[in-house]
Amino acid sequence: MGLGILIWGMFNMLTGWATGRFGVLGIPPQVPNSLAFNYAGVAISAVASVLFFFVKPEAEQQLPQESATFEVEPGRRSVQTSDQEGSISVYDDVFANQEQGSSTGLYPSLSAGRRRGDKAPIVSQTAPVPAAPQQLQKQPFWLQMSPLRRRIFGVTLSVLIGPMFGVGFVPTYYVQAHVPGASKNGLDYVFAHFTGIFSASSVFLILYTVATGNRPSGSPRIILPAIVSGMMWGVAGASWFLANQVLSESISYPIISSAPAIVAALWSVCVFREIRGARNLVILCIAICMCTAGSIMNGLSKT
Repeated sequence: MGLGILIWGMFNMLTGWATGRFGVLGIPPQVPNSLAFNYAGVAISAVASVLFFFVKPEAEQQLPQESATFEVEPGRRSVQTSDQEGSISVYDDVFANQEQGSSTGLYPSLSAGRRRGDKAPIVSQTAPVPAAPQQLQKQPFWLQMSPLRRRIFGVTLSVLIGPMFGVGFVPTYYVQAHVPGASKNGLDYVFAHFTGIFSASSVFLILYTVATGNRPSGSPRIILPAIVSGMMWGVAGASWFLANQVLSESISYPIISSAPAIVAALWSVCVFREIRGARNLVILCIAICMCTAGSIMNGLSKT
């Protein structure tokens, strides 16, 4: 996660800064009071972002191994497979082939179970799952890639998405510059901005649901965190509009785009343990210090 957001942040920063500084896509240029500080701050932040490419996250570590619990009860048998995403239970219909005399079923150890009516303890065994039926185990296509291809795929997506975020405020500035009587208050455009985000997300969700045959993948446990993070993002987006209004895009983008990268890197180190090793941590610390210095210089370019 950390490396992807770091790469996204660099291209987001460069695109947003360039559109504001040079007046790209029909918006008027926003020239800072101190060009030297502004250019130096952007250059330092860009170099720091390049350093992040040399951090090698441990994304190639093995996926969590599934386990299965077998139980035999009168008239009912179940297999519960579990991993970090939760558990799934499948009952007698999965073992229909085994009932027809198959000696090499998916879970052959089921035959060792005892019935509760025999006053014997239920056999409950937890062991690695040697294989799983298609309805239980279906990994996303990017998890089926080799580590190198997965890294290239992730970096490519980050490079493509970064510039899209960098031009996110262009419509607002275009309206303010070309529509007579348009409000100069950035908060007046927040509702329209997030309505567009919600509409586009809804369309993509519908298309994804149709493409998967009304079987979208996802864990119910992400619903509450998604709501909370969405609220946080809404507050941050409204604050970004105010920052653009006070500082201008050429100053606010290098500062704001660097902060999420630093936070994501800390999450990767402290929580997800994606970034480990002395070499990676040294590079990460140097890059974070450079990002901080570049943000300070961009802030000073206002005065």
